[in-house]
Amino acid sequence: MDPEQQQSERVGLVSGDGGDSSGPQNPYKQTSMSPNHPFYQIKRSAIVGASLYGLHYMKVYHTILRHSKFDHVWFKIGLACCVALLALKSYVELYQGKTKKIKVRYEN
Repeated sequence: MDPEQQQSERVGLVSGDGGDSSGPQNPYKQTSMSPNHPFYQIKRSAIVGASLYGLHYMKVYHTILRHSKFDHVWFKIGLACCVALLALKSYVELYQGKTKKIKVRYEN
């Protein structure tokens, strides 16, 4: 028995005998297909395709890019904020890497 399963049993998330215990069951335990199963990939692709078709049907892109009454100031502000955040992130990475000799890692 692996340590994660032992911890789950101690906490009472999963039962030891397969499901007849009186304790609560873990709702996040995967007993079905993996997230990379072709069914889920097709489902995600269909959702993205339907969303893009809906945006095209409502002429959202045309309105944003070519409409004279559309205010582009918010787009410019958002773009400037993104560039500023990337610049700040790059500066912090360089400062941590060069000055403090710390390797920057992105692990969750």
